[in-house]
Amino acid sequence: MSDNKSTGWKVPLLFCLGIGAVTALGILLRPPQELPELRVPPSLMQAMRARKIDLAASEEGRRWQGEITAAAGGFADATEKDARILRVLDAALEAGRFDAACTASVLLHDAGRRDAALVHIAEAGAGQCPGLVWAGMAAAGLRSPELRRHWEERLTRRWAECGGER
Repeated sequence: MSDNKSTGWKVPLLFCLGIGAVTALGILLRPPQELPELRVPPSLMQAMRARKIDLAASEEGRRWQGEITAAAGGFADATEKDARILRVLDAALEAGRFDAACTASVLLHDAGRRDAALVHIAEAGAGQCPGLVWAGMAAAGLRSPELRRHWEERLTRRWAECGGER
């Protein structure tokens, strides 16, 4: 006598395939979340586009790159990695290395912490005329529409104060 009992593997497999198909469809149909271009004076935008971050170009930059990589790596949860990255970011700002601070900010997992770090960078950059380009680069990464509007206005005002619209 043969035993024709089903092991029940077909229904769970079909269910998993169905969930996977719905998820894939949702990912494909979701619009990309690109940030709109920052509305600042054209000369500031041109200066921002001309600025390139290349930490590997100097010995000090490579040291910062190593510190950022070490902070973002290892076996730790996202909260701990974010805390380590923020310490490196603060140290970079203290040293006047806006390039390293901007690089570190991109690696933050928590969106709220990332926006707060970008505001911190923008504040430091806006305090001095040569740092306005870095403030603009930080503001361009902000996700919060209110913060972006605030920084668009502030950067436009500061750029004019610093004689950027000559």
